[in-house]
Amino acid sequence: ETCTVHDYVAPPHILSKEVTDKEVTWSIGDYTEPETVWSSFQLKTPIPPKVGVAPNQPSPFEEQSGKIWKVWSVLFFLLLFLQILFLLLSQNRLVYQNAFAFHQADVEKARVTDIFELTGRPSNVIIESRANVDNSWIYLNLALINEETGNAYDFGREVSYYHGYDGGESWKEGSPSDEAIIPAVPSGHYYLRIEPDAQVREMNYSIRVYRDVPRWTYFFMALGGLLLIPLMLWSRRRSFEYRRWAESDHPMVSTKEDE
Repeated sequence: ETCTVHDYVAPPHILSKEVTDKEVTWSIGDYTEPETVWSSFQLKTPIPPKVGVAPNQPSPFEEQSGKIWKVWSVLFFLLLFLQILFLLLSQNRLVYQNAFAFHQADVEKARVTDIFELTGRPSNVIIESRANVDNSWIYLNLALINEETGNAYDFGREVSYYHGYDGGESWKEGSPSDEAIIPAVPSGHYYLRIEPDAQVREMNYSIRVYRDVPRWTYFFMALGGLLLIPLMLWSRRRSFEYRRWAESDHPMVSTKEDE
């Protein structure tokens, strides 16, 4: 005798239809954990390990997902609150700006800016450089120096911009502006020492100094870390569904035999 079986699944329920030449039989069942069966029949033998995933076995991650999403939401809004707080508390202030001219013929090319004040808690300083480069470059050897202590932050930045045509298509490389970030600079009176060098005879460039500028880098890094949580949850739920459908006539992935 042969029998054709159709299973309709909505975990933990399963509705089965068995069709033979003589009759059609319907049956309904619920998934029961082995521990419940052993306890109901008061069995003393060890419970054998599970093999595979039953067609109507509920995903253990469904119940966890609600709790995980609640925790994730709390962490996300906490992160967003902290970022907004930093935005509100940041000075984001322009403390110095000036324009300069570079001449290759000058004996002394170095420049020293006027003294400017950095106030508040130790925070970042952003130095923005801009030059009228056009298929050329200028290198700025910079130092942010504390007038009282003499402590210096030395660094160099290149501003370069090139463009043209190649094979009938336009291309460009670089930018006429650049910015350098110095983190956690204490308050005090500072000035900049600028030593420029360029491949052209003359060039104009400008410097702007900003104090305590809010940054989004750490926010997006933390957000990326938070996104790993739902991604891992989705991956584990997906893996469970793959295994639950493995013995179906319509698995979620085709087997080598089907190919």
